[in-house]
Amino acid sequence: MEQLREKLVLENIGYAKALARRFCPEAKGADRQDIESAALEGLTIAAVEFDPDRDVSFTTYAAWWIRKKVYMEIEFLSENGKGLGEHQDYREDVFNELVRTIEVDKLNSAIRQLDDKEQYIIDHYYMYGLAMKGVAKDLGEPLATVFWRKDVALKKLRGILK
Repeated sequence: MEQLREKLVLENIGYAKALARRFCPEAKGADRQDIESAALEGLTIAAVEFDPDRDVSFTTYAAWWIRKKVYMEIEFLSENGKGLGEHQDYREDVFNELVRTIEVDKLNSAIRQLDDKEQYIIDHYYMYGLAMKGVAKDLGEPLATVFWRKDVALKKLRGILK
């Protein structure tokens, strides 16, 4: 099991750093190193907590932990006068409030109750940061339909998670 964890971490270091840069592109120098370190900490936690028998990919699972640790580091830097507190790549406050206040297993379980297209939208828009135009193109649907499906999926998630 330890070898699997090590392999997951080593194979996804680039992914963790890329997510860190996406969540906080304005970070430079030491701040960027702090944020990337937080992302790697999230990746390591994900590798330890990951259960391969569950119906969720490691990268989906790890993205939640990476995001959580990066945002905690941004808050820490902001509280200590580093000026990153204005960073708002939250995409949508409602979704991120859900993510911050519930367990990742509950969230994954709730997302799996959505239909396939809604799952795709939530995963790729919120977890991977794909633009809505990209999601619409991948699904072969008009942009307006994808926005509508996203709103429906968020309402469903709120209902499931209450």
